[in-house]
Amino acid sequence: MEIEFFIGMKKNMDSMRHIFLKKNNLYIFISFVVIFILFLCDISCGACDVSLLDFITTFCGHNAQGEMVEMIWGLRYPAALMAIISGALLSVTGCQLQNILNNRLADSYTLGLSSAATLGCSFVVLGFLNTSGTNDIYIINIASFAVSLLCGLFIIYMSHSFTLHSHAIILIGVAVKIFLDGLVHVGFILGSDQDVASIIFLSMGSLQRATPGKIIMVLILAIFPLLWFFKFSLNTEMLQIGKDHSRAMGVCPKKHVIYSIICVCILVASVISVVGPIPFVGLIAPNLARTLPWWSSHRGQLLSSMIWGVILIQLASLSARLILSYSHIPIYITMSVIGGPCLIFFILKGRGLLCYR
Repeated sequence: MEIEFFIGMKKNMDSMRHIFLKKNNLYIFISFVVIFILFLCDISCGACDVSLLDFITTFCGHNAQGEMVEMIWGLRYPAALMAIISGALLSVTGCQLQNILNNRLADSYTLGLSSAATLGCSFVVLGFLNTSGTNDIYIINIASFAVSLLCGLFIIYMSHSFTLHSHAIILIGVAVKIFLDGLVHVGFILGSDQDVASIIFLSMGSLQRATPGKIIMVLILAIFPLLWFFKFSLNTEMLQIGKDHSRAMGVCPKKHVIYSIICVCILVASVISVVGPIPFVGLIAPNLARTLPWWSSHRGQLLSSMIWGVILIQLASLSARLILSYSHIPIYITMSVIGGPCLIFFILKGRGLLCYR
């Protein structure tokens, strides 16, 4: 009887694993189709609409019109591609922070890492660091990473020194964010009119600043953090169960959290140095990813968060083009307008998206 029972259990587990695998494959296929459709819509919509035929001919090199080639390859294609990259990277940082801190409200934006990266960019704009034309973007990236890393290490120090609860860590992050935003606004007084305009333009967030060179730089910087997140996903799952349990399994919680913060700061700084801060992506996308029961593992949540983050940024970018096609609305504004009501809706709806584990 016991042998038959275990055989039956094994068959049920195999059938459930087969069903989950089919759902995963279907979910990934549908998601990539939706992302590709939104990508084409993001390129075609704007002040001057581009038909699908014009895009295909320009992509294949058969369209010789200089204005059409410049508009697609120089403006819309980099912006649409950067929307995919920034959405994926910001959402995966939010998922990692939420799981290592065991708090669904953790995000690079709520913890002040985005504000710290913006402050680092402001240092370069105000001339605190000597820059030369072509190397500005690299120095801005280094400054953004350095300041955001200091912010992350400060939050880690506070949490470990005073054994704070995850709720208190979020409140400290919000306080740090307000403080750093105040320092950014000090630049409005110290800087010239041109510097103030540059800081405002940087803090509003814009996908139009993306260029092929900047996109390649972001992709290169994102390789190591993403590989680290997926390779040590099991350690993150152990950390969610409890620090004592993770230590018993051979995982050092403090080192894992520090390494995670460093990787998060690299991704946040690389994105913000190019497009500026984008709110709510790393907060909403991971919570949407957790609504799918067959993506319960941390590795599955990372991948699903990336998919949702890309879709959110694409919808925000497309909405900006459709609402005001003759002008440019910063992605910060559209994402705030979309993300704020969505977050309130999820909380009031009571679907358990923001419940703590």
